[in-house]
Amino acid sequence: MEQIEPKTVNIQPISKGKRLLVYLADFFLTFILTFVVFNALVMPIGNLITDYSCRQQKNDDAAQAQFNILYEEKVMLHENDSDLFSYNKNVEYTMNCYLSYYAFDEGDILETHPQYGHKLDNEVIKHFYYDIRNNSGHYITTLQTFNNEHPYFVINDTDIALKDDVKTNIKLSFFSPNDMSADGKTMLGDLQNLFMNLYADVFKDIEQNDLLHNNASYLANKKIVNDMESYMHWQLVVSALISYLVSVGIYFVLLPLIIKDNRTLAMLMMRVTRIGTNNMFLLSKVENVLNAIYMVPFNLPVAFFMPMTYVTFTYLFNLPVLPALLVVGAVIIVISLFFVLFTAFNQTLCDKLSRSVIIKNEELDEIYRAKGYDI
Repeated sequence: MEQIEPKTVNIQPISKGKRLLVYLADFFLTFILTFVVFNALVMPIGNLITDYSCRQQKNDDAAQAQFNILYEEKVMLHENDSDLFSYNKNVEYTMNCYLSYYAFDEGDILETHPQYGHKLDNEVIKHFYYDIRNNSGHYITTLQTFNNEHPYFVINDTDIALKDDVKTNIKLSFFSPNDMSADGKTMLGDLQNLFMNLYADVFKDIEQNDLLHNNASYLANKKIVNDMESYMHWQLVVSALISYLVSVGIYFVLLPLIIKDNRTLAMLMMRVTRIGTNNMFLLSKVENVLNAIYMVPFNLPVAFFMPMTYVTFTYLFNLPVLPALLVVGAVIIVISLFFVLFTAFNQTLCDKLSRSVIIKNEELDEIYRAKGYDI
């Protein structure tokens, strides 16, 4: 009886560089799909279900109420209505008013900023502790401690004034800042730091003891703002994760079922195919779903970037969960890239887990012919 020689096919995986390109292409296309799903589907539906616009209006009202309490109680000053709810600008303006109180003489007027001057309303720190809290001890103690290191003030009981040379330099910073000496700039910096420390203490006091105006509570309104911020954070996080999981399902499960030979779009464009290492054949539907599940942690950084259409990049790191997922995903990607670089079949970690390898389409044709298919 004549012995039939079995057919032998030499199958080569795609190169390391091409395998990395396939991964990056899949990652990029998953990113685009997730971005579309997040912004066009998940977030709009979430906003509609949760009545987001009503919640946001309540949040805006509470934030404005906080500012109004500070203004009405003369703890914060503002110059322009356009900056009415700009915290940083109004803190800076309040600081300048405070310094002008000690630097200006009676009757001094700076035309560009008529609020500046030796006016009681500008001494917001003293007003807070003396008139609102009825407790001058902390303010005087802090000034005396500062004065021990920087002897800029003359303090007689509750009578506080800048020394003449210091007053002249600080006044110059308002009327002719370019003419200030180095010592004058140092004095100005020291007094600005003093104000910021004192103002921080004022807000610490408010955080502990509240601030009321006509029965309106600063802390009650702050709680509304904080609750809304927390709610918004979690809505962004949950929406980003849902969008990501839906996109992974579409890209790695649904589209490969539609596209010939269970390929992703990236594989289709680069003319490569995934086969199982156990049978050297295309993955079954079940194996393809398992491969998609394995792909979830390998593209996790995609989810991190989705809320950028609603918040700034740096703010993303204030969100719960997502920064941790970014780190985990990045570590997994680095490990996976090491697998590609240092394994014989140029497999990623995901390829290893799913027991698969990516080959050129021509290699798949050779496998078909060896198995007796007419190609």
